[in-house]
Amino acid sequence: MTPIPTVIQNSQEAMLDFVLLTTCDYQGGRRDELERLIESVKNSVAEHGLRVRHYLLLQRCQADEPAPEVPEYTELMRVDRQVSLSAARNMMLRRVHADGVLAHARTVCFPDDDAWYPDGTLSAIATLFARDAQLGVIICRYASSPVTIKECPGGLALARRPGSKQFVINASSNTLFVRASVVEHVRYFDERLGVGAALNGGEDLDFALRARAHAKGNALWLDAPLVGHRDKNRTLRARYFTGSLYAIARSSGDPGVAVQALRKIAVGLYMVATGDFAPRDWLHSVRVGLQGRSQPEPEVSSQ
Repeated sequence: MTPIPTVIQNSQEAMLDFVLLTTCDYQGGRRDELERLIESVKNSVAEHGLRVRHYLLLQRCQADEPAPEVPEYTELMRVDRQVSLSAARNMMLRRVHADGVLAHARTVCFPDDDAWYPDGTLSAIATLFARDAQLGVIICRYASSPVTIKECPGGLALARRPGSKQFVINASSNTLFVRASVVEHVRYFDERLGVGAALNGGEDLDFALRARAHAKGNALWLDAPLVGHRDKNRTLRARYFTGSLYAIARSSGDPGVAVQALRKIAVGLYMVATGDFAPRDWLHSVRVGLQGRSQPEPEVSSQ
């Protein structure tokens, strides 16, 4: 694998602006989308002079299978089977921790293989983190038709401290940017959660809430779709309900988050009333989801 450039190993000044972690089911039909993400990061590097290191885990990819063409700052990893999203991200995080890059990086983000960054998004995030050494987390929105920061009234002045509701609703793998020193403490995703795990969804929200707590609430919210990704599919809310409630319940020691747990349960009741959630399934989801209150530590495999 490509070694970390010596200048990054030996110089405090040569900070990485971003460490990106992406996983892709290489047989899942998203190679074109992955290329779009890679190209958007490449453009950010070329246009704004950003320094990045992109960890890319290809699932269901044999060791001798041709890999996509990637820039020199990309660390390619492969696994010959399919694993859950949380387990895949933890595989990359183990490599990140082993490589020691977080000590020489400012920000970590977790773009999906079908996400992309409009011009100026990564540069704007880098600027906000550079301005405030206490800032731990930034979130924004995503959309299939995203906007550039230049199209936002006020530009970076758009940034505000998020309330708990804004944070819970909008924190996702694609819209989450975490200071590297915070990631060093939060460390891993909970492998109970996430697509392909025991509880669908919620792994990114859980990580985000733990990161915000470690940062003592020092977070910013950009109320604009600054990341490209397919739009939310409301028909999937019931599928991801349990994992999301579990994540919220784990952080419900925060009064604002506790209110969001109640709101989440109420939303589930609304889905029952509209026929989008079977009553028995809702009761089961609430019972399992609230177990997050008694699980302060994430479950992480030793792989």
